[in-house]
Amino acid sequence: MAAVEEVLRCHCSVAVQVDGKPLPRDKRSKDFGLRAVRLSTGVVVQVLGFMRTIRLTNRTFHSAMTAKISEGRLLIRTKENKENMQLMLTDAQAGQLQEILKILSARPVATPRKLARTKEPQLKMVQNETQKAPEALSSPVELRQDCWQFVLQFVSGRVHLSEVCRLFAEEVIRSTGSSLRIKAAMTHSIPAESLLEGIRNRTRLELLDLPGYRMTSKFCKDLLTQNFTHLRHLSLRACRGLSDVALRALLRKLPRLRHLDLLEVSALSNRAMEVQLPELETLLLGSLGRRSP
Repeated sequence: MAAVEEVLRCHCSVAVQVDGKPLPRDKRSKDFGLRAVRLSTGVVVQVLGFMRTIRLTNRTFHSAMTAKISEGRLLIRTKENKENMQLMLTDAQAGQLQEILKILSARPVATPRKLARTKEPQLKMVQNETQKAPEALSSPVELRQDCWQFVLQFVSGRVHLSEVCRLFAEEVIRSTGSSLRIKAAMTHSIPAESLLEGIRNRTRLELLDLPGYRMTSKFCKDLLTQNFTHLRHLSLRACRGLSDVALRALLRKLPRLRHLDLLEVSALSNRAMEVQLPELETLLLGSLGRRSP
């Protein structure tokens, strides 16, 4: 991992409000003020000394009141995911406040206005290779616009291609929507914490596709704590480490499940399906005849 380059450190008093409510400080923290660091994605301003992590960028910056900047005071407003944050900086050096304002007000990297929509290949039934899976499994996925910054950084030679792919995948996972699917080639690069965060962000998740993902016992337990009230389509094709017990426990939380793909999961037995699924319409089991690597 590349070392983090500190661009600026501002020792000042900071008061933070989120949607009008004051944010509590971390009394155990010895750091306070602001710290600007340069990451592979650009310069980020970190707010120190609070219970939660606060990072400010030129993408979340909304506005600022600079009338008192010469007196060492600056009011910053940010907006991200419908969350309005207000930061009041006092007892600071005017020059440092101007540098922070310059970082936050810089124009983001230009990105395409309209992003292409991509379609995932449809699942096929084992009995008939030409038969298509339910239409919902091939619904288009719209990528977040800020994901293109990683591609631009690779083109400019600032980061390696593998790092671009990892960051790109994690950004897509963190976005919201009713579906979450990952490419089989990316399953080794996505940590379980990021995947669980993506599931939590989707409060009305209807489609979950995790081809080839490693189902560790800890990940399976964490998966059982998620909300799958609206899940209708589940694909665990070629998932490693998936046991009968873990699958049964998961299926019991999916009363509205209609389509289930368990192809290439050789460790399962008939006992894995000893659970009531009243709305199940499609079940894919067995092997496609490919030799395991």
